[in-house]
Amino acid sequence: MNFKQLSYFQDIVRTGSFTEAAEENFISQSAMSQQMKSLEEELGVTLFERKNRGFHLTRAGKFFYQKSQRLLEDYNGLVADTQVLTGTQPVSMRIGLLWGMTESVLPQILAEFKERFPSVQLEIMVGSHEEIGTALRQQKLDMTISDQRKAFSGNYANICLTSFPLYIRVGHTHPLSQSKSVQMKDLQVYPALLLAVKGQEKIESDYYRDNLGFQSEFNFAYSPEEAALQLMVSTAYFPFEKMTTKATSNLYCEYCEFPLLQNQQPIERDYFLFYHLEHAHPYTEDFLEIAKRYFR
Repeated sequence: MNFKQLSYFQDIVRTGSFTEAAEENFISQSAMSQQMKSLEEELGVTLFERKNRGFHLTRAGKFFYQKSQRLLEDYNGLVADTQVLTGTQPVSMRIGLLWGMTESVLPQILAEFKERFPSVQLEIMVGSHEEIGTALRQQKLDMTISDQRKAFSGNYANICLTSFPLYIRVGHTHPLSQSKSVQMKDLQVYPALLLAVKGQEKIESDYYRDNLGFQSEFNFAYSPEEAALQLMVSTAYFPFEKMTTKATSNLYCEYCEFPLLQNQQPIERDYFLFYHLEHAHPYTEDFLEIAKRYFR
């Protein structure tokens, strides 16, 4: 038995599928099945009850899942911490960023961190709130920086870094293009354009309607480039957080932007650094110290 087999076993249980677990680990389904067969033979027990195309865990499988989960977590933590302390191997730190964060001071933060800690390899994932949140829960990321969309969990640190004002972006021919600012109620007659991952459209629209108070019809784009094109040819508006005072990126240089107000007051959204308290990366505090200095 080896730790790779334990990792495969955990992935199968988490995904509920041999095929999906195999795809995540870039091996064939048959190779994944053979690894589990070898694991069962070595343990001398049956872990899975296979039926048609599905499976469920046996009593022994449930017990092994619970115990091996903590063992694998401890092993991964031991490896990471040993690498950091000895400096014998490059150490990676995986950071998840919400769409649009590259327009903020994040590039400067990453550059200073890399300059101060050149042995740490930074791996950056940019995606939707659901994508990076799921990756953090699955321990595929060490930390994320994003807005808050769910109740805080006691298992995770949630450190407020900054607040960004909510803005509206429209094309030059839009009826609101000459506005200096706009009230939430003035947007109801126009469709809202949201960035989304396919299959997660309802999650995005529910959040903007129920939590932020948007009452418009919702349309969706699946990349910043698609959003820019849709704004050019429609009366849709695009809500976003204004993360910099610098000129708009070339992608949106032909569009108009102005703050969104509620009862004449700017709407601001807090952004947090999230990480699992039991699996904090050894360099988390160093990264946080740099981030706080730039954002504040």
